Amino acid sequence: MDRTDYNIAINKNTLECWGLIIFVLFISYFIEVLRGLRTIMYFIIFFLILVVPYLYALIYNKKNKGSNLNLKYVFGISFMFIYTFVLLTTKTFVTYVYVIPMVSILIAYCDSKLTSRLFLYAVFINILCIGIQYNEFVNNGSILSYGLKDRITMWEIQIALVVLSGVFLSKACSLIKKRDDILDILSDDICKDALTGIYNKKFIETTIHSIYNTNKYKSIAFIDVDDFKKFNTLYGHNFGDEVLITLCEVINSNLAKYNNTYFIRVGGDEFIIFSLDFNKEEFTKLLNKIVKDVASTKIPFGKKKVGVKITVGVACTDTDKCTKFMELYNLADKRNGIAKKNGKNYVENN
Repeated sequence: MDRTDYNIAINKNTLECWGLIIFVLFISYFIEVLRGLRTIMYFIIFFLILVVPYLYALIYNKKNKGSNLNLKYVFGISFMFIYTFVLLTTKTFVTYVYVIPMVSILIAYCDSKLTSRLFLYAVFINILCIGIQYNEFVNNGSILSYGLKDRITMWEIQIALVVLSGVFLSKACSLIKKRDDILDILSDDICKDALTGIYNKKFIETTIHSIYNTNKYKSIAFIDVDDFKKFNTLYGHNFGDEVLITLCEVINSNLAKYNNTYFIRVGGDEFIIFSLDFNKEEFTKLLNKIVKDVASTKIPFGKKKVGVKITVGVACTDTDKCTKFMELYNLADKRNGIAKKNGKNYVENN
């Protein structure tokens, strides 16, 4: 599962859990209306506070193709409205426990800061609610037959439960986030070429396919080193490795400022550059510079300095009718073959 699919799964889980909470509260409060414990107007207001943010969340999630994790803020704000309304209008002492299922949903996002802030808000609302109840107790002399000592004990339990739930959930989020960071590092290592440090072919499977349709322009350059076997034959495999390392350094220096351009080793001396940053004209201009920079690079071997050259085939969606990644990849590879037959050391884009 790549990062986009993972984000979609988290948001889907949140919406499902959120929907379950709404369903349970809807049924519970509807039963209270039937029993005469709630008015129809109260139920309608409560229903709107429940459903309107949820509908907005569904629209927001669909608009962002299900992968935008900012959905957690929509849920957080919705929680604050629901919790405030319920806590300040209820006559049931245990309503404050709603905080646990509501905020527990957010553990999937591993955001300890957001969880902590929501619990701080919950603590504030609970203290405000206790203040209102205390004022009623002083004025009326009792609250549903409970004495002041019993009420103080209940209030202590109420605040303690909310605070402890917040601490434990925030700690859990923090630990999960650390675990995910470690997994991301391990995943990144799996997608990196051990020799050159650039991305390897697995990166295409885990990332490139998922971001392929995120931009208007998609471009691929298929690159291989001219006469690479001679380096291994004449100078040894260690020197061949040095050629590849130096080549990658030169190309990376040309790509460093582009956020949506990826340099990937797909074989021994075969590489691709996949980019969402350029149309064909712009991409070809950049590649011509790279070919020139590589050709001017000399690699020391004893007292000698050995030159390196590359051949490049290019395919871009703004001029080439390719709708899938592999179609674009194969076209760039084909043009690379044409360039090698026509003399090498240049960029072929037609």
